[in-house]
Amino acid sequence: MGDDRAPRRKGAEVNSRKLPVVVVDDDPDVLRDDVAYLGFDYPGREVVTYQQLTSAVPALIRREEPFVLILDHDFPPEGGTTRLEGHVLATRLRERHPWGMLLPICYRSGRFSATAWTELTATEGSFAPTMYVDKASMGVVGCVEMLDSAFARTRQAWLRQAELLLEYSDYDDLEDVVPTFPPDPE
Repeated sequence: MGDDRAPRRKGAEVNSRKLPVVVVDDDPDVLRDDVAYLGFDYPGREVVTYQQLTSAVPALIRREEPFVLILDHDFPPEGGTTRLEGHVLATRLRERHPWGMLLPICYRSGRFSATAWTELTATEGSFAPTMYVDKASMGVVGCVEMLDSAFARTRQAWLRQAELLLEYSDYDDLEDVVPTFPPDPE
């Protein structure tokens, strides 16, 4: 296979738009500020927010395209007495979303620690969010930039694996291997 062969999507051309950004945080001030920062640094980029995990989980699982997720840790109880933790959403997305294992997810919290993050990744493994940052040390724009970069690298590695599969198999079209390839990041 030559280098001149570009990946294609059935029924759609590969475009260069950035992935939408989804922010899930129980603090309305954080959501407002994050949307403002993202709007300033990424005008025209889709930004979706959720203030409750229970509404975010089913809505995000139904999305078919990949997206960048900025996720808080602590959520107040919704109809019960148990606090909800953001990594539950990350795990559900990894299990059920079409791009689950490739989704770039940042666990961004002010009440979580590096030690807790290490324990979470040890127990959740590949189902854990992509990265963790303390809200005081990195803003939402920095998280999005890091996740865009991580997704681009993962996407390139995935494309290379698909190309190798094509090269050493009976498949003659990338669409047979990767039917809904994500768009190239800008």
